[in-house]
Amino acid sequence: ARLCYNDAILIWTENKDGFDTLWVKQLSENKVKPIALPKGVYQVSCADKSTAISVRINGPTTPGHIYVVDAQSGYSEVVYRPTMAGISPNKLVTPLPISFPSQDGITLYGLLYLPETSKGTQNQSFPIVIDVHGGPTAQARPSWSPLTQYLVGKGIAVLDINVRGSTGFGKTYMRKDNQEKRLDSVRDLVDAINYLKADPRI
Repeated sequence: ARLCYNDAILIWTENKDGFDTLWVKQLSENKVKPIALPKGVYQVSCADKSTAISVRINGPTTPGHIYVVDAQSGYSEVVYRPTMAGISPNKLVTPLPISFPSQDGITLYGLLYLPETSKGTQNQSFPIVIDVHGGPTAQARPSWSPLTQYLVGKGIAVLDINVRGSTGFGKTYMRKDNQEKRLDSVRDLVDAINYLKADPRI
């Protein structure tokens, strides 16, 4: 959270399923509103003498658009677009947040990237790669990933999984693989495979 414009405006981001939402609160009026921006992970900054907010968006379809948002009106404008080296953003895939139960009753989370279904094809299924983030206390988020987009473009689905121990889902979830519980997070991968076997898209 940051105080902006002579401490008159409070801004912060909220992480839900890895996707950020930017919120703005006018402290004098006690008004809170979300700002509509493209999906992704945000880096925000603001000034003491201006209502302008700078937002860098790293998302599944962009390595780094930069927006300027007016904190009072909510109006946003793109001030920088990456060249994308000729790649069309329309061919890139935004993941679907998913959740499923583990064998011991814990809810597990992930981001599922699915290739486009071929025209005229029904009930098409795809091979899949399960991507496990490092850390281990980190979170798979919908940020720019050339390798993921390459695989999806080749017709291979990707599950970016957040096994227990990942951040972004509360302290209790983050501590679920501490010390002697570490192998529980490895078993989460088995549960992910079993869950995906029942998905007709995979």
